[in-house]
Amino acid sequence: MAGFDSESGPGMGQAIKEAGKAGQIVATCVEAMEQHLRLLKEGVLTACVRQKRALFTYLGVKVLDELAFPRVSFTADDKALGINPVAEFYYTGSFLVTRENAHIAGKG
Repeated sequence: MAGFDSESGPGMGQAIKEAGKAGQIVATCVEAMEQHLRLLKEGVLTACVRQKRALFTYLGVKVLDELAFPRVSFTADDKALGINPVAEFYYTGSFLVTRENAHIAGKG
């Protein structure tokens, strides 16, 4: 089973527990909040993909700074041409949380 939002992990976990199938179904989800980590530790969920949320704010502030005070130019008049001095897409990354590392992943 695979879940792609923060609510899917607890929902799948509850369904797996009610069906008596803990440890028999491979179930992964996105997010690693306390309820997800508890289900991992109980062996109900197999793994969670945790987003590197701390980068969201950090990169957001960096982008705003670069827009306000550009340090790179591409033409003689980037603004007139509608060229922004920042990347258009950012990948903040993720990491895999399993039963073995759930105790560490929950601290942050």
